Amino acid sequence: MPKGKASASALLIPSLEAPAQNPDVFNHMASDGGSYSGSRPRRQCTTVQQTFPTHSTSKGSVVASSTVGSTTSVAGRGHGRQGPSRRLTDRRLESDQRWNVKVIGGTGIGESGTQFVSHMGIVSKLHCKIWQKDFVKLPTDIIDTIFRDLELLFRCDRTANTDKEILMHMSSMHRTWCGVLKKRHYTGKSFDDAIASVPASVNPQDWQIMCAKWNFSDEQRLAHDREPNRVEIFKIGRCKELPDDNEQWVDDESRSRYERMIQLSTPSLDSESGSTPISTEEAFISVMGKDRSGRIRCGGSRETCRTWYGTGEGSSSTDYQQQIRNIENNLRMEVEELRTEAQTGLRDG
Repeated sequence: MPKGKASASALLIPSLEAPAQNPDVFNHMASDGGSYSGSRPRRQCTTVQQTFPTHSTSKGSVVASSTVGSTTSVAGRGHGRQGPSRRLTDRRLESDQRWNVKVIGGTGIGESGTQFVSHMGIVSKLHCKIWQKDFVKLPTDIIDTIFRDLELLFRCDRTANTDKEILMHMSSMHRTWCGVLKKRHYTGKSFDDAIASVPASVNPQDWQIMCAKWNFSDEQRLAHDREPNRVEIFKIGRCKELPDDNEQWVDDESRSRYERMIQLSTPSLDSESGSTPISTEEAFISVMGKDRSGRIRCGGSRETCRTWYGTGEGSSSTDYQQQIRNIENNLRMEVEELRTEAQTGLRDG
């Protein structure tokens, strides 16, 4: 076959040159004995020509023909990768006949198993978007279309469990294909360059959406790599993100405190107010109060004043030391009062 770009459907299976008048015909080659002619070995091969269904993005019928049948010798020579091709035997499926395939674990077993798995990959690219990962959760009409196209060429015993396993295997194949595209056309490129690098066999609009999803995931990962501040931890522990993008707080007080923290740490749009934004840490302390001895609010169970602020660093560490001295002074005063009361009682008695 002359060197050139093959279609996406033919990448998964070995093929020979298709007839010029029908570009949708895929030739699958299988070895079938051999012979010698002169000093050059000649191998007799069998090809299976399949006419795959023609699909349209709009709603409409799917036209397909699959034939199995008689064997015809093909005279003449073709051209393969290593020179003139071998003698070929052409075999077509007769009308309304399909290959029988035994399916185990979602994959085809037997002589037609390889063709069945290859056709699964072709069908998944025809009917599923590049970003879809779990085919089991696809809409019912798409699932029915997938199995309708598979049954145009192959016959297997279908059960609910078998259908699920086939869809799961197709999902795995689709994710692997998507990962290969990401590595070749997205990774290591700027966002604009990645969008421009549209793989063959992929819709440009779908590729742009997929690149946007990858870019958003990268930004989220970078944001999550840093340690959250105490205002963010406060929200995580008291607010739940709902599927409809709304927020559900445990109580109104927590919501108002969070809004106050954000207000203090966000620059005001009113230039006449003269208010200067403060850091998120200062906003948290301003709303929630200073940390008590031995405990850090929204810092986790392992955090203490000593581990959070360090020893002898910052005003908060000074406050911590001052709190300890105040507690000691209070204890001394209480001891003195008890001693005085005891002495007074002895005198009165």
